[in-house]
Amino acid sequence: ADRPESVKTGRLIEELSDEDPEPARKPTKLAPGRLKGAVKAPMPERIKPQLATLSDKPPRGDDWLHEIKFDGYRTIAFVENGAARLATRTGLDWTRRYGDLGQAFAALRCKQAVIDGEVVVPDERGFTHIAALQQALAEGAGSKLVFYAFDLLYLDGWDLQKVPLDRRKD
Repeated sequence: ADRPESVKTGRLIEELSDEDPEPARKPTKLAPGRLKGAVKAPMPERIKPQLATLSDKPPRGDDWLHEIKFDGYRTIAFVENGAARLATRTGLDWTRRYGDLGQAFAALRCKQAVIDGEVVVPDERGFTHIAALQQALAEGAGSKLVFYAFDLLYLDGWDLQKVPLDRRKD
């Protein structure tokens, strides 16, 4: 609340919303088999996600990544021919519990994918709160839920778990 500006740019979110959006990039043809570490394999039924590790300070050097900590439920999306099965990190199928969220995956340009992410309910400022997510689920979810994708673990016949994380994010 005391320092709402971006650490990177020093600007407020309100200042960013008036800018012209970046021009749309031409979609690239995905070729997961070309990635070093990709292994031809059937789509997995279950994935155990990597979980965050608590640390007192960031690692030394520049060769590391960080991700924003959302206040939500870790979810793995198993996408096949436009339909999604949404599973908790322990493997429970929550597709129905998440309401219409699974329908959003129909727009993906792939036959199969496994995507690691977090289901949240952002407030009007974009902050996430577990209580808001729990309330939305208790009320029937609806269109309040948002899936933030962290990682692409499988794509169209290729297991990508041994591909370096920065390449999967690309």
